[in-house]
Amino acid sequence: MMGCNGEIGTANGAAETRDRGAAVEQQIAAIASLSESLLRGVDTALDEVSNVNLSTQLLSVNARIEAARAGAAGGSFAVVATEMNRLSSEVKSLTARLRGDAHETGRQVRDARLCELALTNIDLIDRNLYERSCDVRWWATDAAAVDCVRDPSAPHRQHAQRRLGQILDSYTVYSDLVLVDVHGRLLGVLGILFDWDALAGTIVRRTPLTADEWARTRVCIIDNTGRVLADSMQDGTSQLDISVWKALLKQPPSSAVLRIEGRETCVAHAASPGYETYRSGWHGANSARTH
Repeated sequence: MMGCNGEIGTANGAAETRDRGAAVEQQIAAIASLSESLLRGVDTALDEVSNVNLSTQLLSVNARIEAARAGAAGGSFAVVATEMNRLSSEVKSLTARLRGDAHETGRQVRDARLCELALTNIDLIDRNLYERSCDVRWWATDAAAVDCVRDPSAPHRQHAQRRLGQILDSYTVYSDLVLVDVHGRLLGVLGILFDWDALAGTIVRRTPLTADEWARTRVCIIDNTGRVLADSMQDGTSQLDISVWKALLKQPPSSAVLRIEGRETCVAHAASPGYETYRSGWHGANSARTH
């Protein structure tokens, strides 16, 4: 077995990609923060309307009391007071409906966003693994690798090592490239070694969530058995209770509010869509406590 070690270089293109990705993440987090702020603003405005409406109801009650004391002379005033009370009741009903609609819209936005983030994460995983598989297929046909497998003499080994070293220095995702001679036959195996946590761990930990969302959200990549392959929680369990997810995993991107460990939790998932000829078959799985 011949290894090819080298210092991992940082290409300008990769740095620019990370910068663009960070900018997009910041924009998404800003939009999420704005959405939460808007919902809080609606709640505050409706609270103010409710307070004004309560004062109107009290005035209506007092007006009806005074109208009753005035007897026949207060009859017309009593009609106005009754109408004020009716309008106040309508405002109260409308306020309750608006508050319910606002929170339902907020819930739908939250659920859709968790699903979209899950889909984005698993799509990034599939795209990266597809690229890695393309890399190894491409480099396995490199003349230096082929010549070394056909004739593993010192000159061919040294040439292949230099060639793979050049490749390794150009990429940030690999820790080593390994060329294996399979019992002297004309075919060999080229293997690529990369840090899974640096790939998948970075993807889940850089999911664009606000600080408040991160405080109650867990972001994972899981397989069909619920085994956690990547996790935003350092001390998270290595296995999810798949029984509460089973119905969701059979659907396209979907979400539901479930009770997990006694707490109301929004869970969202997205299955691997595959990229080109590669499909991991895994899932992006996010869970967020609702309060």
